[in-house]
Amino acid sequence: RGLPLPFGSAKAPRDYLALGNLTALLTALVETSANDFAALAEAPHEPNDGASIAPADLASELGHAMGTPARLLPFPRGLLLALASVAGKKDQLVAALDPLAAGSNNTLKQHTNWNPVADWAANLAYLSEPQSD
Repeated sequence: RGLPLPFGSAKAPRDYLALGNLTALLTALVETSANDFAALAEAPHEPNDGASIAPADLASELGHAMGTPARLLPFPRGLLLALASVAGKKDQLVAALDPLAAGSNNTLKQHTNWNPVADWAANLAYLSEPQSD
């Protein structure tokens, strides 16, 4: 929306899962054999897009896709944490700023032949489409 945000220093890499990649994974799971599905059920999985992005970079990409530049101010982490503590939001801020690495997709690929293919530009393209009321 063009409002300044205090996340210019949020450069810790984070893993995400695009909706297109999630739906492709769900389709692959439905189509997988019973044996492969049983093998997958033996351990938890953390599917992801296969490429990390920092929150500041994600905000910039979102702004670009929406045709509005992201105005990110580089606030020091300590100052943000102090303000978040006063507001009772420290845990949420830490969760947004700290790195978040998901597990490997290798087991999912092995048992379902799923491979995340959606890229950032494709994932955010819907934001540039005109919205109807």
